[in-house]
Amino acid sequence: MKPRFRRRLRSKAQYVAFVGSRKKVEALKASLARSGIDGERLAKLKAPAGLDLGAITPDEIAVSILAEIIAVRRGGHPRNSATAS
Repeated sequence: MKPRFRRRLRSKAQYVAFVGSRKKVEALKASLARSGIDGERLAKLKAPAGLDLGAITPDEIAVSILAEIIAVRRGGHPRNSATAS
């Protein structure tokens, strides 16, 4: 999985996300950093993926991810994003 994330983070993609727990996200970011991905590129990784809608079911999680993709595509900054700063 790590090589795919390295390629995506080095691309011009507007949206690169990871579906997983915060613990898995931190482990992935640490691993990517050890493999040479710089902090600016790591900051592109949206994790956990999707808007924070309180989604529980797979269908709800999918909707939250699609909503975040639409917001990014339309140039918006999702207010309720789990990763918004």
